[in-house]
Amino acid sequence: MNIFVFEYASAGGEGAEPFMEEGTLMLSSLLGDLSRLDGMSVVAILSPALDSKSFNADKVIRCSADVLLKTFERELQKADAVWIIAPECDGLLHRLTVMAEGIGVMVIGASSGAVKVCGSKLKTYSALKGVVRMPDTKPFDGTVSAFPTVIKPVDGAGSENLLLVRDESEVPSLLKGCLLQDYAEGEHLSAGIIGSAGDTKLLGVCRQLNVFGQGAVKPELITDYQNWDMLEFIVKLISKKVSGLNGYWGIDFVDSDGDIILIEINPRLTTSYRLYAGAAGFNIAELVLNQFASALVKE
Repeated sequence: MNIFVFEYASAGGEGAEPFMEEGTLMLSSLLGDLSRLDGMSVVAILSPALDSKSFNADKVIRCSADVLLKTFERELQKADAVWIIAPECDGLLHRLTVMAEGIGVMVIGASSGAVKVCGSKLKTYSALKGVVRMPDTKPFDGTVSAFPTVIKPVDGAGSENLLLVRDESEVPSLLKGCLLQDYAEGEHLSAGIIGSAGDTKLLGVCRQLNVFGQGAVKPELITDYQNWDMLEFIVKLISKKVSGLNGYWGIDFVDSDGDIILIEINPRLTTSYRLYAGAAGFNIAELVLNQFASALVKE
């Protein structure tokens, strides 16, 4: 089977510099897992600035940023399946997924419909309000009535442009494409999940360090998370409600004294993948591919 793995930042995507370190770690870990499976021929695109020795692919393609999307489309034509890892910013992950679906290539991950919902924090809030607990979320109109609060891009990724506003003096000028979200007090966590439509497997939970700091959020694996059963229940509710949330995906949430508050959904591989892969005792990539096995056989 020919699998095309496309990680936007490590491929040298335009504007992806803030995600380069995270992207290379995800790509390296995923390619390592895929390399241990039989019957796989794996192709990846890699930025000319990166050394290919750390990336275990059968074929590595180099190209400049200005022809990256054309190269992406060309490689789609040759693949049986594509595994797309890209930020939701400016609808990028959605556009790439739509492109693959339009060509008829199996996407190892969320459908374009699920990406459209989860890639927008406002759409996520609308879809899941009343299903799971979430902080009140609305478009930012330049005014704040209660503090502390969080201002973030509607379709941002990671901690990019994430602001914790503590009082009136910290309220920025009106930011285009941003939302206002009530601040949830508690421990900031994330989780990795495989599955869809209620048939889900919770891979693990990470503590999120540097959530409101400079640079990327740093995940730290938690080996004894106390509210695992409740989190599993909430994950199943999410997967049943959001159609097409397939493969590997993640959530960011706050644990407030045992009360789980969903912050957002990441409809793609997350930075914590490598930590779950190291602790799982099984090959996560194989488990993900098994979810798509019947469709791939038909292809």
